[in-house]
Formats: sequence, structure tokens, C-alpha cells
Amino acid sequence: MTLRSRTARTTAAATLGLALVVGTGAAHAGLIGYGQDDPSGDVTITAKKGLPKAQRKSIDLAFVQVQARPDERMVDFLVQLKYLTDSKKFDQVVTFSLSRPEESQLAGVTFSPSPGDRRDGSAVRRTADGAKTCSDLTTQTFGDEPLALVSVPYKCVPDEAVEITVVTSTGTFHGDGPTFSRDRQVSDGAFQLR
Repeated sequence: MTLRSRTARTTAAATLGLALVVGTGAAHAGLIGYGQDDPSGDVTITAKKGLPKAQRKSIDLAFVQVQARPDERMVDFLVQLKYLTDSKKFDQVVTFSLSRPEESQLAGVTFSPSPGDRRDGSAVRRTADGAKTCSDLTTQTFGDEPLALVSVPYKCVPDEAVEITVVTSTGTFHGDGPTFSRDRQVSDGAFQLR
């Protein structure tokens, strides 16, 4: 089942226990969270050789959501891709960059839904005193659904409104291998994530 329709996404979000948040920063200035559809078929091929076209396009973003769980002091970062792969030849990598509007990056979250021990993630937030690091984060997948989610402790998520850039790619999560393709989404405005 693909989750391209709002009804299907709402059902999937409810199944996962997530509230569905969709909108722009200006329209939802008082809301905590972020949710946005992404156009289909906008994957950029970044290497001439390597993976078959279908595998390169597996990371085509359909939907992104960031939602706080205040009672647990966690923030969930969720993406819906075209499909999740079980290939051992490459990784699907998801990177969230969180920045002040028109300024430098405050935090980053990176994770992979790749199988086995490659299914993990990490987050780093810059602070006045250095950096807060959250490593060994578990990436969750949900059966046949093309969803990947990582939960990040508050200490690694900025407590101010941020612009969100999401990049999905095919390549090597742990290593310096080539990147074969990527998709990118940038938020329209700044969002309070916690």
C-alpha cells in the first residue's frame, strides 16, 4: 500500500500513534511540529554508475513529519519513502538539518532504515558550551509500510523555531562510499519542534 493520499497517511499516523501535522510555518506559528508532503518523482541521480534506477529512486520522499512527545521528552522524526529496501549493496540514508532562519545549522539528525546493524541513527545539537550528542538511536520500520522513524531526546533538538531541510539518499551510511541519488525537501518557514 502506498501512502500518497491524506486519508492513508492519517490512517498510518493513527496506527503509529502519531498526530498528523501538515502546514506551513506562517499558518501554524502556534503549533509544535512539522508535516509536509513531497512531490513524487523528484529524485536527483548523483552518480553515473552504481545502482539500478529503481533502487536509486527508492528514497523518493512522499511525506515528512516531526512531532514532539512532551511526556517522554522525545521528538519523532518520520519519513515516508517510495519503498524500503533490504539490499545489502547500499543504504537508504535520511538526514534532517535544523537551522535558524537564514543562519547556520543548530542540529542534525541522521538515520537509516537499512536492515540489520545498519538500522540506527544519531543526532547532534550545537550549544553555547559545545555540543549535545545522542548516538545509538534505533530506527523503527513498520512492516510493509515505507515508513522510517527515529525518536530523539529533547537534549539533541533545538528549543527554538527552526527551518527544516530533509535529504534522503542512497549510498553508504557508515563510511565514505559514493552517493547514488538524493531527494530534498525544505520547510516553508520556521517550526517549533518541542
